[in-house]
Amino acid sequence: MRIKIILISLLAGAVSCGSHNSTRVSVTDRNGALRIQVQIQKGWRNVVNYDRSFPNAGMNKEQRDVLVRHILDSLKQE
Repeated sequence: MRIKIILISLLAGAVSCGSHNSTRVSVTDRNGALRIQVQIQKGWRNVVNYDRSFPNAGMNKEQRDVLVRHILDSLKQE
């Protein structure tokens, strides 16, 4: 009986650990530069680790949002 409980506990732990997926997005707008950081993990591996800065002189909020959305869409397709 104890062995069954231990096996079920181990199986439940393995299943919960194997399904760890997370996405972390950070967008900052400082000193004329738009910095986009994206980290996507599937399981316990980093699948995407993106960190880029773009000059945003002359860009309004709508243009910045379009750029961020385009980058996020392209990264999440991988």
